[in-house]
Amino acid sequence: MKDITQYERISAHEKTFPIRILDNNGEMEISAHWHEQLEILFFRNGSCKVGVSGETIEAEADDTVVINSNELHFLEKCDNVQYFCIIINPKFFSDVVFDDVIIKRVIRKDAVIKKCFDDIFLEHTLRHDGYDMAIKSIAYRLMAHLVRNHRTQKPSELAANTRNTKTQRITEILSYIDTHYSEKLTTSELAKRAYLNEQYFCQMFKKATGQSLVMYLNRYRIEKAMVLLKNTELSITEIAMNVGFDNANYFSRIFRKHIGMNPREYTKNS
Repeated sequence: MKDITQYERISAHEKTFPIRILDNNGEMEISAHWHEQLEILFFRNGSCKVGVSGETIEAEADDTVVINSNELHFLEKCDNVQYFCIIINPKFFSDVVFDDVIIKRVIRKDAVIKKCFDDIFLEHTLRHDGYDMAIKSIAYRLMAHLVRNHRTQKPSELAANTRNTKTQRITEILSYIDTHYSEKLTTSELAKRAYLNEQYFCQMFKKATGQSLVMYLNRYRIEKAMVLLKNTELSITEIAMNVGFDNANYFSRIFRKHIGMNPREYTKNS
């Protein structure tokens, strides 16, 4: 299960540069997360399901998916997918008019967008003198095209508030899981923390993250266990307990289900 900070190793320059540029391929899943940056995905090959604020998008080659600021999103069921991604810091728009701009969520087969992404990634790959300035100029060209041709109506205040409330509740639960995954967590307890009845909470969680609460929690714990298996001398039973499983056999079954091998095999192959 990947986090937005785990996509790639970031150079010192890229940490201050207002645009992050990522090239992803293969079968992958990106777990539910959100950030204040604008994120634009351009799919080169394959297919993938992208969940954004409760909506599921079937993305294919030459499709563009735009994730506006603070939208909860995830990727799943990616089949031989290759996609380019740029993540734009809000400060990129500090000297232009971009307040309250909402771009259409999915854009099909736009040749201008494809050309902009091709040019950005060529500059990013070759890194000739001035490549960073060239990338910024192409990004401005891309954003101008999106604003002129794919801007959508801002949602009503009521709709925006409803969406933001749902997003906030789920992100608060995800943050709670992040700090309490080693403890016993129940659906009823987390539903109470979200101030929702259990049935509605489960529906909203799955719609927002693409996974049931149990599946999300198991996968999150397995990711934590993988770190411990690689970097500690703890026994498998100790690791199972440390990440929130109260039964080592059940931990091993879940580990194999998600990783394709048992914990001991994973340790030997790491």
